[in-house]
Amino acid sequence: MAGTDTSGQLITAERRAFVLNLRKSGATYRQIADAAVREFGLEKLPGAWCERYAHKDVARELERLRTEMKPDTEDVRQMQLERYNRLLLGVWQQAISGNLQATDRAMKLVQAICQLLGVNAPAGLDLTTSGQPVTFRVIRETSKDEDA
Repeated sequence: MAGTDTSGQLITAERRAFVLNLRKSGATYRQIADAAVREFGLEKLPGAWCERYAHKDVARELERLRTEMKPDTEDVRQMQLERYNRLLLGVWQQAISGNLQATDRAMKLVQAICQLLGVNAPAGLDLTTSGQPVTFRVIRETSKDEDA
């Protein structure tokens, strides 16, 4: 039986978990709204219950999960960084001594670290406008000292 609060309405967290599960299964918002009415009854749903409300519930539940999981994601990223650094330490002396295999391994580890940290610039952009290539020009401001 679904949990209810003192007013008899379905507990928000339970409703949101239900609608998110349906969305993950591929249901449309119309299907989700209809299924919620069948599952819980219209009297236990908010007064304006419809597919738009189902959409809001899905969005709010996803945001809650993102917020809840963010610390875990940062912990995993830090743990992976520590692993890469430990592996890099193991091959570093051989790599800087000229061992090509160790150098190759070290470069792969450095690339993995850069990717994990988002250090790398995008590989390139292929932009077109109305079928015509777009050209970018980098303009660098110079200081008075550089002009002299």
